[in-house]
Amino acid sequence: MRNAIRQAGLILSAALLTVLLLATGCCGAEKGANADQQQLKSLISGYFASWSKPDMAAYKASFHPLAAIYFVDAGGKPHYAQLEKFIAWQEQAHQEAGGRLSEKPTDISLAVHGRLAQAAVRWELHKGNAVETGTDYFMFIKTEAGWRILTLIFEQDKK
Repeated sequence: MRNAIRQAGLILSAALLTVLLLATGCCGAEKGANADQQQLKSLISGYFASWSKPDMAAYKASFHPLAAIYFVDAGGKPHYAQLEKFIAWQEQAHQEAGGRLSEKPTDISLAVHGRLAQAAVRWELHKGNAVETGTDYFMFIKTEAGWRILTLIFEQDKK
């Protein structure tokens, strides 16, 4: 009987220790997820900041070389661009703006799943006194060089 009570006590102690370790993140999994989330938030911040400067070399470095970019127009029609063409469109937009363009995130919803992550980022685009809003939907991949944008789908809100 004493052995059964002792064994039950050990099992209960082990179970409580396991719960405590998981709840406090001592096993490292949560710390890794938090580090990934911080790295992704930094990448997103840099993505918007470099676009706004405009520093297209830094902006392009946010993307994986095989990135696919889609824009959904006001009519709901998707348009596709490979990375090089997309970067050229962004450079052209800044050159033709007739003034400073700046874009900033206003809300970030982020989920990490191993080597992949996804984010929905609400943004504001300032063109002089005009303000436009929309959403960027990102899929990220973790590479040897860090997190990179693998897919971007963006849409401007209807006016």
